[in-house]
Amino acid sequence: MKLITMELINFRQFYGHNRIDFADGRHGRNVTVFHGYNGAGKTALLNAFVWCLYGETTPDLEEPGKLENEKAISEAPAGSDLEVKVKLVFEEHSKKYVAQRWRKSTRTGEARSVKLRESELSLMCLDHDGQLVQTDHTQELQQLRLERILPKELYPFFFFNGERVERLARKEAYTSVEHGVKTLLDIEIYERGARHLGKDVSSMLSEELKKMGSNEIQELIQRETSISEDQEETLKEIDEMKANLEAIHDEISQLEHKQAQIANLAELTRKREDLRDKRTLVLDQVQRVESNLAHAVSKDGYLAFATRAFDATSELVEDARERGELPARIKPRFVDDLLEGGRCICGRPLIDGEAPHQHLVEWKKETGVAYLEEAIAHTAADVDNMSKRREDYFESIRRTMEGLEEAQSQLKRIEKDLALIDEQVDEDSQEHEQAARIADQLKQLNRDSVIVQSKIEDRKEHFEGLKKQMAEVKKLIKEQKQQDRNARLIQHQKDVVERLASVLRQVAEIKKDDVRQSLDTQIKDIWRDAAIKDYTASINKQYKLILTKRVNGVEQPVTGASTGEKQVLALSFVASLVKKLNDNYKEASERPQAMAGLPSGSQHPLIMDSPFGSLEDDYREKVARWLPNLANQVVIMVSKTQWRNEVERTVESRIGKQYILELHTSKENAGRNITLRGQPHPYVVQDNDPAEHTRIVPVEREM
Repeated sequence: MKLITMELINFRQFYGHNRIDFADGRHGRNVTVFHGYNGAGKTALLNAFVWCLYGETTPDLEEPGKLENEKAISEAPAGSDLEVKVKLVFEEHSKKYVAQRWRKSTRTGEARSVKLRESELSLMCLDHDGQLVQTDHTQELQQLRLERILPKELYPFFFFNGERVERLARKEAYTSVEHGVKTLLDIEIYERGARHLGKDVSSMLSEELKKMGSNEIQELIQRETSISEDQEETLKEIDEMKANLEAIHDEISQLEHKQAQIANLAELTRKREDLRDKRTLVLDQVQRVESNLAHAVSKDGYLAFATRAFDATSELVEDARERGELPARIKPRFVDDLLEGGRCICGRPLIDGEAPHQHLVEWKKETGVAYLEEAIAHTAADVDNMSKRREDYFESIRRTMEGLEEAQSQLKRIEKDLALIDEQVDEDSQEHEQAARIADQLKQLNRDSVIVQSKIEDRKEHFEGLKKQMAEVKKLIKEQKQQDRNARLIQHQKDVVERLASVLRQVAEIKKDDVRQSLDTQIKDIWRDAAIKDYTASINKQYKLILTKRVNGVEQPVTGASTGEKQVLALSFVASLVKKLNDNYKEASERPQAMAGLPSGSQHPLIMDSPFGSLEDDYREKVARWLPNLANQVVIMVSKTQWRNEVERTVESRIGKQYILELHTSKENAGRNITLRGQPHPYVVQDNDPAEHTRIVPVEREM
């Protein structure tokens, strides 16, 4: 989506007709800036985009039902009509669109009051002849087309209040972040395809097969349907319990935050957080050691019980040696040569039936078969090697057990310290009653958390059992011999559909992980460039935005990050998301044939209200430097204080269009100017009109 123009008619603070031309990116100038005094309409302007495209407003807009401009209402006679309108012209994939949303009201007899009559949407596009034509026959279809260009649930990623963007770094945002990423980067299309094939199409084919098949195939399909319904219900239960668990954790986090606000508990709660972080690391260490121990026992554990077998084998080998027997690979052949040659090694003849000849024959019998004697020799060597291996095994187990005992001992100390801190939190607070109440609530919530987690694990185990049952039933269905030709065809189609659904699920998981890793890498790079502190930013598999720091060589989560740090973290995520989209779009543009039929990403503008509001000077300069690079178009709304000094110097060379939200008020001595490019411009204008209103005034570039 590339913004071209916007027109506002009597929308909120904006009186009359106001037109905006957006910076198009030529000569690297892709930034459009709006300067506005507090209350001049920065948030209203952001909402003009949202309302035009989706017919709703953001949570930051006060009194969202009142869209009509107050000055326009005051000028309209009672009973007359009023119209609010926002018109947005934009380009998408080389096609120009005109989106208009308006609503009509009637002025009532009450002061500044209107009665809403109707609201309409129109979406038109420019055809090959240069004529504007309706894209679809109904408003519902036009709305769907708009939401295909930029889905409604995703606009908070592109149209947002910069002072509230840190909400993306909160726990409650994880689900929306993950869903937004999957939708925007076309991962959801694979998941949706897998669900459609694996459930709807497969079920339809199963019903057809059930009608044509034998009694046995009908019973199997009925079992398959029953298991599938059980699986769906189990997954639903797991999702509900996970949501419940997340709500419990959020409540725990809020209560612990309240504890931290109590002055005498602040240090204790900090220590508790540190101990919990250490406990997590030690638990990971214990799990690794136990896993290594299990592997060692699985591989060489039998050696611990082989002592008697080794000793008995060694005794047998030693007895054979003491009897003076020659090595098996030499003696049998040596005796045979003497008997065949008829002469002893001393030169005496060996005559059949005489004592020397008979002695050699008896000697050969006593030696045993060659393979047995050779086995004895090899066994002697193997016993030595395995005895050494047994000693190494015991040494390895000893070292592993020492490490496990140390980790478990450390874990016990941490648990003991945590218990002591919990007692102190309860007993040592001056706000004892409040602290005690919070502590009781936390204990109950922690118990609830354990119970819910246990239930989740139980349902997961049940689901795994269902998966095994389903695999067995599908195998039996596949093995059924269908006599009817149509039944064989349907069974084949069912097999193909289910295999394809499985492949789509695998592709979705691969793409999801690939996207997450790509976003994680970009977030790290952007944060490293923008942040002041030596923290590391990342996004984990649950799409949780996290900050970590290295303490004594160990990576630990950052607790108590400031609002500014969370804002930069969230902006880093938005930046990485937009970059990924643009990279996909660029790849599709450069290789249109190779990417034909595949999701290709897209380009979207970034529209930000007050992106510098909560930032320190250093952060402001760095954020200002990389904001223009986030998207093909960037729209910024700022106050005078937010634009000062380092922001203006950094962004100036990237500005293509600049406007002032000129606020008109009747308050005395309210006049203000703003200096832009060294020239003063009216910022707040005092006039005699009692109805405050705003006009959008362009700032012409000096040549």
